[in-house]
Amino acid sequence: MVAEAGRLEYAMCPGLPRSRARNIRGQIVNLPVGVTPEQVGPGDGERLASFLWRLAGRPLVHASDWKRDRPLYVWMDNSSVHTSQAL
Repeated sequence: MVAEAGRLEYAMCPGLPRSRARNIRGQIVNLPVGVTPEQVGPGDGERLASFLWRLAGRPLVHASDWKRDRPLYVWMDNSSVHTSQAL
């Protein structure tokens, strides 16, 4: 994936609704249109790191000598996800 100047890239990480019921096994949840089960889950540091590597165009094989041809700028705040151990 090649990011262009001024282009906004994003990924959805919708979470499941929290239930106050003690037994939630077998609960049926209807996902919004266009959301796959793989996208559902916590927006944690590992998920953010994989998104950033995909955005940067890093190959799946983790080569220690890999380097982007052009710089990639990412703006983040001090959210706990952005300051997690995974990042």
